[in-house]
Amino acid sequence: MNTTPTSVLFTVTSNDYFAAPGSTIGFEIIRKTDGLYLVQTGDATATNIFVTTGVNAGIAAYAWEVQAANLRQAILKYGNN
Repeated sequence: MNTTPTSVLFTVTSNDYFAAPGSTIGFEIIRKTDGLYLVQTGDATATNIFVTTGVNAGIAAYAWEVQAANLRQAILKYGNN
């Protein structure tokens, strides 16, 4: 795991996940003129064809939308604490 004050990058290190070792998922908060945004990136390196097909078909994008909505709710609820 690599972190900065505004980002985190996770790297798969074992075969115990659906994504192969070396795959990554990253989250970064960026500021634009109209607010803060969560940017998510993923790289399914050497992952089996079914996972890669799902990512390419947009299944990961749906999961990321749900994660963003959950983060937004948490920030609204706990952000000033």
